[in-house]
Amino acid sequence: MVHALHFTLGCFSSSFPNGAFAYSYGLEQYVARQEVKDAIDLEAYIVGLIHSGSIWNDLLCIKFAHEGQSPDGYSLDDLALALLPSKERVLETKNLASSFTRFMRHVYDTEVSGSSYPVVLGRATCALKVPLTHVMSGYLHGFVMNLILVGVRIIPIGQLAGQKILHNLFDEMERVVAKAGDAQMDDFGGFAVCSDISSMNHEFLEKRNFIT
Repeated sequence: MVHALHFTLGCFSSSFPNGAFAYSYGLEQYVARQEVKDAIDLEAYIVGLIHSGSIWNDLLCIKFAHEGQSPDGYSLDDLALALLPSKERVLETKNLASSFTRFMRHVYDTEVSGSSYPVVLGRATCALKVPLTHVMSGYLHGFVMNLILVGVRIIPIGQLAGQKILHNLFDEMERVVAKAGDAQMDDFGGFAVCSDISSMNHEFLEKRNFIT
């Protein structure tokens, strides 16, 4: 028996051993260019990613993997990887997927296939009968919290300022999860060009704290 709520809280906590703390999703490049300088900038950056960036596609990958759906003619894994804008982001999702499959194998004695983290996550939680809304809400919360922690470390902003950002985004996160829950296969996409380019340029950043 899997305790769905505790499973979800554990998987998306900052202490979960998948190395998510090592990734900034391109935010480090923004901070280096002084385009994200304070808590206001950081909140706006996160809102943009939630609505128009890669996080939307991640949520859809989780949903369709959880439901056992695939696009016509190719695998959901192939689509998930094709949607990523840079080599670093591909490396990131593959590393996180590998860590999560290892966790599932050793802790839950469950084998899960896939090379994209959201796809692996959707398949694993389906196998364990964890409700989809738990998974998408937990994933989005973890994503947002990780970006806030990046901001706390390198902008820097205070921890209370970070918690204020999280509080301000609760309603946004609920709306996006609800929208993703009703999405169809044709709803993949996004338009966060500056964030995508930032994730590419991060590869050439001389002094880095994060892998992406």
